[in-house]
Amino acid sequence: MNFNYFRRYYFYFLCSFALFLSTHYQCIAQTHMIVPPGPAPNTCKIIGKIIKIAPVPQVKTPQTPCEKQACQAEVKVVKILGCGAGFPQFQGLKPTITVKFVFTLGATQALFPQLNKAMPGLKVGDVFEASVEGMDAATGSNNQYKIYTYTKQ
Repeated sequence: MNFNYFRRYYFYFLCSFALFLSTHYQCIAQTHMIVPPGPAPNTCKIIGKIIKIAPVPQVKTPQTPCEKQACQAEVKVVKILGCGAGFPQFQGLKPTITVKFVFTLGATQALFPQLNKAMPGLKVGDVFEASVEGMDAATGSNNQYKIYTYTKQ
């Protein structure tokens, strides 16, 4: 009778211990999961091609970077690499969009020496990879999209 009593509690102990270990290792496995970063909200990573560059506005005494270098271009979206939450949808399968390049389309080394990575500049026909930021249409801006940095392909 004592032997059956011992076997029963030993069996309960083993089952409880096994349950504890499986739960414990599941928790450890979940805390060490690496989730790859996706595009930030309201951004879309694309490969684009410069189709047309808007002319630099003629100003008597240029003050801003966009008065010294071209900042706007029509970009053909060659490939969409991923979009974050809340990004305004592109129209069409391979759309052409108007983009404002915040640090201009020219070479940035002279104009923005404080940038960590100088950009070489883009001209018509150049292909690049960049994160496009969607702008709020309610602002009334003609530019619906912005690009801060890019990598020339």
